Amino acid sequence: MASTGEPMESIESTTALVLHNPASFDDVLNDKRNRLSTIPKGTIQVADPPEWLIVLHDQLATAHNQVRDIAISVGQEHAKELSTLKEQYDILRKNYVAVANLYNAGIEVSQASIARLEHQVQQASTRFASEVWAVVAQFGKKDEERQKAVQKLMEASSRQQQALDVLNERTTRQQSVLGHMDTWATTKETQIEEILNKLVDPSQLKSLEDQITTLQQATQKAITEAFTRSGQPVPDATSVLRILEHRAATRLSSSPSITTASRSFNPAPSSVGNKAIQRAQAQWQAEQAKVQYEATQAGAFGNPHTDSVFSLGNQGPPAPPRPPRHTRLGSASEEPSRNARKMAELKYEGDTVQYITTLLDLNDIVQWSGTTFRNHISKTLPSEIIKMVYYTRGGVPGSDDEFLNAVQEAGQVYENMLQDPGMPLGKGAPTSRTEHSKSGQQSRKDTRSPSDKSQSSRKRDKQAKDKKWNNVCEAVNGIDQTDVNQRKKDRVSCWRCGRDNHHTLECFARKDTNNKELPQPARTAAVKRKNSDRDEEGDEALNRDNEAQFKKAKVDAITAATRIMEMNDSDSDF
Repeated sequence: MASTGEPMESIESTTALVLHNPASFDDVLNDKRNRLSTIPKGTIQVADPPEWLIVLHDQLATAHNQVRDIAISVGQEHAKELSTLKEQYDILRKNYVAVANLYNAGIEVSQASIARLEHQVQQASTRFASEVWAVVAQFGKKDEERQKAVQKLMEASSRQQQALDVLNERTTRQQSVLGHMDTWATTKETQIEEILNKLVDPSQLKSLEDQITTLQQATQKAITEAFTRSGQPVPDATSVLRILEHRAATRLSSSPSITTASRSFNPAPSSVGNKAIQRAQAQWQAEQAKVQYEATQAGAFGNPHTDSVFSLGNQGPPAPPRPPRHTRLGSASEEPSRNARKMAELKYEGDTVQYITTLLDLNDIVQWSGTTFRNHISKTLPSEIIKMVYYTRGGVPGSDDEFLNAVQEAGQVYENMLQDPGMPLGKGAPTSRTEHSKSGQQSRKDTRSPSDKSQSSRKRDKQAKDKKWNNVCEAVNGIDQTDVNQRKKDRVSCWRCGRDNHHTLECFARKDTNNKELPQPARTAAVKRKNSDRDEEGDEALNRDNEAQFKKAKVDAITAATRIMEMNDSDSDF
């Protein structure tokens, strides 16, 4: 920026603003020969100046020109009277230079700074103009200049009077609003007092205050007497509150369970101190943690309520005494290996549903899955079942659930085929007349055979054998109703254990899908099942004998019929 002392021009009609470095008050005032009449432009240009920057530039230009007029109108003998005017000019010049430096550095001015700058410049400009006209009116060399200065002062006074009137009007309005607020607050306070007087009797309040004061005094007196008798100094209120806070925090952290005192329980003496109580609480917490750890390690064996669950509906002899804790802990740690051994020894006994249910019950702890789990099932079940899985699914399913569903479906088909000896094995229809006559005779003889009756009886016996419970209410007895409702909502086949490979009345699982223990059927039902199994074995033996005899007679008849057909065919050829 170039140093300037010339009259600074306004830029009301321009679109660009050139910032100057304005001369000081003394330089402008002492420029008698007008040496600074031609000053070069500044080096900072603002292409699109904001409104507030234009106003600031015009105000400084006006002040600069007014100082030049004072230097011409007022002599040097009155320079000492211009101290106030110099101060106002320096404020304007300082703000202008600060803004020019910000634009030179490329720093963006915030809105808060702009507002503060506008306020300062406006005040300084107004004071400076009034001070200039006052100096000219008082020390001007010409009457015309003095008259002009007086006129300007009168206009400024008129403007100030108008501003004062506006300010008084605003003050009056604010006082009116404050008066309304005061009246409203007084009215509300009166209404509240009336409501309180209706609801509460002041005499009762006084009596309650007296009672509270009396109670506080009696409590303080009792505490003082108690400490005096014990020979201990009376603590202040701060120490009492500290003790109460410590005890409350200790009780919250320990959170002891509610216990019932036994006959051998002896209360602690009243002379026990706080340290003894804290040591006892710490020891009690350690014992509780130890018991919880042992119970966690013991699992179901450490729960005294487990035996009562297993004994629901048990009509047999009482259970043997519980083993010691260390024995139960050892058996709990060996449970996964024991179940794995049982899974390896589990065999297929002609019932796929029973095999899968027992396998899943054991696998709740062993947690076999993937290829190992599927290979074990494939090796245990008959090869015909696995072949059916390949035929129906095009291979072994990738997930365990799909594989179990496929095995269950194939197992049911396989078991039905075993129970129906007359079921065709998928061969093609007979082609020759001889085979056709044989097949016709065979089909007619089968319709008259007693195999249909034995087949229907076997199906009924199998259904009775698979049925472990008499009704649904008996099957879900002792099970959380929330779990039963959730299984009904999910449309699970078994409401008892939550699995889909059997129905509720056929369930004999010991644990459900949430690893919860399930009540088992009474032993009497097991005895009945054994008796029914024996009866079924006898019936099957009898049916086998009958079928053997019937098959023998059928083979003889087919042989004779075949010979007759062959003879007839041979005669017709000639």
